[in-house]
Amino acid sequence: MPLLATGCRRQSVLQIFVRSSYERLVYLHWLPVIHQIQFKISTLTYKTLATCQPSYLYSLLQVHQPSRALTQKLLQVPYLSTDFGRRAFSYSSPATWNSVPRLPTFIKNCSSLYSFKRHLKSHLIAQLINNY
Repeated sequence: MPLLATGCRRQSVLQIFVRSSYERLVYLHWLPVIHQIQFKISTLTYKTLATCQPSYLYSLLQVHQPSRALTQKLLQVPYLSTDFGRRAFSYSSPATWNSVPRLPTFIKNCSSLYSFKRHLKSHLIAQLINNY
């Protein structure tokens, strides 16, 4: 069978179109939009916490100091009463960082940005598969 412009055989391309849109996303290892937003915010938060740069974003994040020792680093989420205020980085970043579906500690403690992104995306895809 001839290869298409994508480098795939025609039969495998046809199998993609037969599936539901959700199955296509999982097959292609793509995230739905809401999870893409979580991925981007979590990546920016990781970069800010790991390098303390840029300073204007780092100053917006405060590490939560609990009364007992926890295994993972949580961020303090400020109280905001309006939906408009919840769109700000100072709220959305800690809220996303703390609430990404049961994010394992080893992902938050990755040594490089590349490994963090790889593990985070795989974790979000696994959550999608388990919830489907």
